[in-house]
Amino acid sequence: MYPACLTTFALITAGATSTRGVTALVMKKLHKNRINRQPESMEVNP
Repeated sequence: MYPACLTTFALITAGATSTRGVTALVMKKLHKNRINRQPESMEVNP
């Protein structure tokens, strides 16, 4: 393979990997916040 092709392939791979990593961290953070949030009680006080 040509060096330019290898460089392009490396850049595309690195970009996809970092994007997946950032997406995974964001989803993990959002999921954690959703679990930690307590649902409001629907109880009515007389």
